[in-house]
Amino acid sequence: MNIFLQKRIFSLLFLSLLTVSGFWISCEVSRSVSFDFPDYEPTLIIDGAASPQSGAMVQIQYNFPEEGVKGVISDLPALEVSIVSESKKYWLQLDSVPIVEEGVRDIERAYYSLSPESLPIDLEHLYYLEVRDLSNDKVYESTRVALPPLPVIENVGIECHDMYQTCETIVGLGPVLQHETISAISLKVRYPDSTMIDKNLREEVRKLFPGKLSYPNRGGWDQYMVSTTFRRPHHPPQDTVHLERKVILHTAYLSPEIAKLKEEIENTYALGEDIFYNIRPFYSNFSEAYGVFGLYNEDIREVVY
Repeated sequence: MNIFLQKRIFSLLFLSLLTVSGFWISCEVSRSVSFDFPDYEPTLIIDGAASPQSGAMVQIQYNFPEEGVKGVISDLPALEVSIVSESKKYWLQLDSVPIVEEGVRDIERAYYSLSPESLPIDLEHLYYLEVRDLSNDKVYESTRVALPPLPVIENVGIECHDMYQTCETIVGLGPVLQHETISAISLKVRYPDSTMIDKNLREEVRKLFPGKLSYPNRGGWDQYMVSTTFRRPHHPPQDTVHLERKVILHTAYLSPEIAKLKEEIENTYALGEDIFYNIRPFYSNFSEAYGVFGLYNEDIREVVY
């Protein structure tokens, strides 16, 4: 056999052996490692907001273990909930403690509220939410929060599309001073004494700030335009479907605390959708608890279209 051919065959065999040995070596160093989830630790989740026009609303529940993590969700203890400003304290009333479904689990959720007549909120003071656990006298406090300015509405327009049975609401906001930073704007349209037909929309109406917000995160404008859409057909109390010609429009400026939480939620991918996303808790302004307390100032008016 030709000496060059022998060297060629030897080189090919040597490279093949290296490739095969490398494959098996790489398989040997790749091992499965068992992973233990951290133990479930019950922690209160406190979400609340208040305005001079609508009063205060707070909901409280425990966090719950993810699927595959062992843990028992305790019943909520007796709680005292109040909004504090300087030396004044305003107590919220317990409305209900229903059992709600979270994923595959049922948990307790407590709802508290206080009417606007019993809760004077102004631009001159700072406010915080205080929750006291009466079983151990532990106190949870939010950071101090300031009330945003009241929106100035210059014009409102509603345009309806018969084909899609939807209406677009466009609101022109008046001047905001340079030092008055507006973190977020919420528009909410509702029918007087009615419920929406669509189930998903019915759920949206129950939310304090439905849909996506506008985040100008600045002040110092002469005019700012915002818009939202709503379904035109609805169910009045008589449960007959017709096209309403009158709605209640809520236009609100939100404090930075609410704005930051809502923006984080809107910009968060579903678990597993982005493999490079850094999973972390949402923004919270409570110590030793999760959740947010913030203030908002709103213009509420009836609009005929």
